[in-house]
Amino acid sequence: MKYVLGVGLIVQKYKKDPKIRIFVDNLLIDEFDAENCEPTNKTMQYHHKQYKLNNWKKNGPPRLKQIEAQDRPAKFKTYLIEENILKNKKQIKIEITNDDNNYTNGFMTKSTLVDPTYIFLIPEPYIKVFKSSHINFHNDIAKVIPEKFKGQGEFGCQSWPVGDGRTKGYPFPFTYFWNNKENAIPLFGGSGEYRVNLLTNKHNIIMFDPCEDMDLPMYIADYKNPSDNKFEFKPNPGGFFIKNKLVYTGFPFSEEFFALTWEGYLDKYIYEDQRAINT
Repeated sequence: MKYVLGVGLIVQKYKKDPKIRIFVDNLLIDEFDAENCEPTNKTMQYHHKQYKLNNWKKNGPPRLKQIEAQDRPAKFKTYLIEENILKNKKQIKIEITNDDNNYTNGFMTKSTLVDPTYIFLIPEPYIKVFKSSHINFHNDIAKVIPEKFKGQGEFGCQSWPVGDGRTKGYPFPFTYFWNNKENAIPLFGGSGEYRVNLLTNKHNIIMFDPCEDMDLPMYIADYKNPSDNKFEFKPNPGGFFIKNKLVYTGFPFSEEFFALTWEGYLDKYIYEDQRAINT
């Protein structure tokens, strides 16, 4: 199975473009100057039927859902990578060389800043699942859901705070490191290394770590399928599940990734044969 690695950068440029090098462990995947990486704040949308068809009577018919305007990458670099390249690897790294500032006599008021946190990793077949799986979404993608979440969660989340930073839901990272500081606030100045750790789960799916042991806030939850009566959804406070008097949180999937697939950013991995990186 092949995987798609996507890297979206936001650069607030002072004078010079930062230099970027992407690695899987010590294997160099790409290097480039981060040109024209100013953010976009356009409103994105996706069709609600992409993943939430189970409760139409309560929530109304499927509809287009808007994602509020905020700074996000205007483009993504994507790489199709063979599974054997990722297997048993520990991390994906983005090395940033950035010395662009106006430092003079101990003072600095301007510098180039980089946000590299819009990085995703997903099995190539699952892109089509995000785009068009509809009511079968959770069955089709169940192998990525960590065991602790019991498979429930029809939730598209935009982002929520984790530590000092924010995370966006699968397939974006849940935890990342900037110069070994965990979940630092994005928009980094100076040179450094952005790192996301990898794991292979019990279904042999390679994904960002940690997942099995991550501690999500209770409001990151939604219902499974109300028709099967397996879980009871409680909307206040936040959202959570009760089953046999035990409380569960739901596994979050990224609204932005639903929108990326709906708006066609990743169609080439659905409709075209691609040459994989196989070094």
